[in-house]
Amino acid sequence: MKLKLLLIPLALLAFGGIIIAQNASAQGPGPSAGTVLVSGLLQPRGIVFGSDGMIYVAEAGTGGTTDFEVAPGVVVKNGFTGRISKVDPDTGTRTTVAGGLPSQLSPELGESVGPADVAFIGSTLYYLQTHGGAGYGFPGKPTGIYRIDSSGNAHLVADIGAFNIAN
Repeated sequence: MKLKLLLIPLALLAFGGIIIAQNASAQGPGPSAGTVLVSGLLQPRGIVFGSDGMIYVAEAGTGGTTDFEVAPGVVVKNGFTGRISKVDPDTGTRTTVAGGLPSQLSPELGESVGPADVAFIGSTLYYLQTHGGAGYGFPGKPTGIYRIDSSGNAHLVADIGAFNIAN
């Protein structure tokens, strides 16, 4: 039963809205089961609750306007529309924690890739960037794990692309 309750919100998250089932141990009354908490997310991916009670969401973004050929005859649209958002579970208010992150849209598939997940270690926020680096049209912004500072700037912690090539 727990897995079913988890899969329903995650499936709905993929459609650009977060639906949270009420948790008896949560602070305050919160939304009721099936209530749309926030909409307008840009290809949401990973989600985590912060120690501040806020919901953090990795959003892959919508790509951009720059054509980039990832393979012969395969052109994608690159841009910096990825972001990490914070959602207040009491009001549904969304704020950008870090923006302007690499995003790539495959017009053929209609799907974007970019920021894929978020996590906290202590009070420090990290995110996973996919399809980064020169091979995807983002030199200097490799696929990897990034730390987000208090100003919303992303700092590379682990270059996963370089690790893959080396190993």
